Amino acid sequence: MYVPDHFREDRADVLHQAVRQIGFATLVTQGLQANHLPMLLEGGVLRAHVTALSDMHGAPRDEPWKVSDAPSSYVDGLLRAIVGFELSITSLDGKWKLSQNREAAGRAAVQGGFQQGGHEELSRLMAQADD
Repeated sequence: MYVPDHFREDRADVLHQAVRQIGFATLVTQGLQANHLPMLLEGGVLRAHVTALSDMHGAPRDEPWKVSDAPSSYVDGLLRAIVGFELSITSLDGKWKLSQNREAAGRAAVQGGFQQGGHEELSRLMAQADD
């Protein structure tokens, strides 16, 4: 997974704290179909994926960077360093980490924070996890 530099965090103590404090979800695949030579995304297809990803992550920023801002030769060099491939996934199984390891009062506080912060869906999921 590509993580833009402005989201990157390498300090182990910060990462450990985030895993303990932040709710997140993981998708586990079943029946992952891949072979030794997966379909490689090259040329225009890879460039389109990188451009779409850059546009998506840059959109909320005041001055988003666009792939088209860089010289073509620079982007071409970056694209040569990316191995893009396609995987066929037959099913997904979601696993939630929504403060299940906390006491009831702590879970209620987190759930209320999600509700007040406009994250009603996460608050609803936490309520379901408590049932």
